[in-house]
Amino acid sequence: MVCDYNYDPKTGQIRINCIGCVYGCNLEDSEICMARTIDKLIEIKKIAEIIFSESREYVYDKDVCKLLLEIALAVERIIRERIISITNVAVEGCDRCVSERYNFLKNILDQAKYDPVEAYKKLIRTTRHIRIRS
Repeated sequence: MVCDYNYDPKTGQIRINCIGCVYGCNLEDSEICMARTIDKLIEIKKIAEIIFSESREYVYDKDVCKLLLEIALAVERIIRERIISITNVAVEGCDRCVSERYNFLKNILDQAKYDPVEAYKKLIRTTRHIRIRS
């Protein structure tokens, strides 16, 4: 079945079947593929190599897997510990900004699964604009 995967705990290798997938079969071209891979890494938590199989194989080595796993674990921790919550976003004396801040951070967290680099750039850009305004 499309997007099914096999994980070998001995080698730490995950092989994802992308034959017939409409979203593509590599992380660079498909945000959906990236998000599904991040979800799989959250589930497995220990990975050394990712292989996407289609007409050819796309192999991501240990260094790339390490970066992706860091992103997956960060997303999982933020969700598990409820770091993005109304109480953490609220600033004394500015109740009208709470929903805007909360929605912004929630969107950044969602985008981190699909395009982590763009989410990071958006977060840094917004932080810089807030510092300039203040």
